[in-house]
This record gives sequence, structure tokens and C-alpha cells, in this order.
Amino acid sequence: GLLAERADLTPADRAEHLVRARGEWAFDHVRELRALLATSLAPNSQEARTFRQGKMRRAEWIEASLLRHLPDNVTDDQRRRLAFALTPLFGSDMVVWTADAAELAEDQALELIAWIARSLVEATLAQAPATGKRSPRSRQA
Repeated sequence: GLLAERADLTPADRAEHLVRARGEWAFDHVRELRALLATSLAPNSQEARTFRQGKMRRAEWIEASLLRHLPDNVTDDQRRRLAFALTPLFGSDMVVWTADAAELAEDQALELIAWIARSLVEATLAQAPATGKRSPRSRQA
């Protein structure tokens, strides 16, 4: 995507732009996302759950738009933790807890997930060791 090609963005900017753009898409497709979530949560719905997992592209978005642009001193474990922490900021999961549980309006929800994404990236960068500990294999991405 275009975000992956932007060299001028900081990692925190990248995370914010990514979750905000995907969040806008999720709110525009909320009925379809809720229907898919409901189907996947129904009893005896292993097939639907497998379908939903196969359609989720969150890991790809996080890798392409953010992880591969982090500095080398961010360790593989820190990258994995960041990716997992960002995962619920996408799709039906994000809509359910921002709109339903927290009762936020769409603009408030988007501001919240942007702040969370930025905070997670900034915390990860602050905790990265002074020298890189990534394996040579993981730099090839």
C-alpha cells in the first residue's frame, strides 16, 4: 500500500495512519464485519472460525506498514509483542469494544485506536536495547 512506501513517516506515525485507515474501513463495513463475527461465534461454527481466520490480513498490514520499518535495535520478541498488541485494533474486534463496550462515536473510536497504536510503538522503541539483537534472517524481510 501507499503507507508502506512513505519513507518520511516515523514508526509511531505509521502505526497511527494504519489503524486509522483500517478503522475507517471497518466502520464503513460494520454490518458485514458484525455478520461475519456472529457467524464465527455461533455454536458448531468451526468452519466459520477457520474462514474468518483465513480472511484476516492484520498481520500482513502490520508487517508491511510498520514492522519492517522499525529500527534494527527493536528485537524480534519486541516486534512479535507489538504485532500481537496491535491486532485487536482492527476489524470487528475494534468495532465491538469501541462502539459497543465503550460506547464511543466513530470519531472518538478512531482517535482512541490511533492513540493506542502510537503509544504501543513509542513504548516499544523506548524499551529497545541500545544495540540490535535481531537475527540476520529476520532482516531479510
